[in-house]
Amino acid sequence: QNPKLLSARFNLAKLLLEFKNDPEKAKTHLQAGLALNPTPQQTQVLKNLLERIKKTGPVKGTGQALNKRARNPG
Repeated sequence: QNPKLLSARFNLAKLLLEFKNDPEKAKTHLQAGLALNPTPQQTQVLKNLLERIKKTGPVKGTGQALNKRARNPG
């Protein structure tokens, strides 16, 4: 997938968290997603996920909200 797409960065981060148990690499992709000019709602989802990773490590079940917004930003 295109690394300049927010959905690609987010989906890769989810894969790294849920299947590879690699929060450090996931953080890298979430932070890169923040640099891609997300909507305010997408920004909040990314920041919340980063904060949860910081506090608890891998996080499951957070993908649906951002994926819907990434595909339909308006």
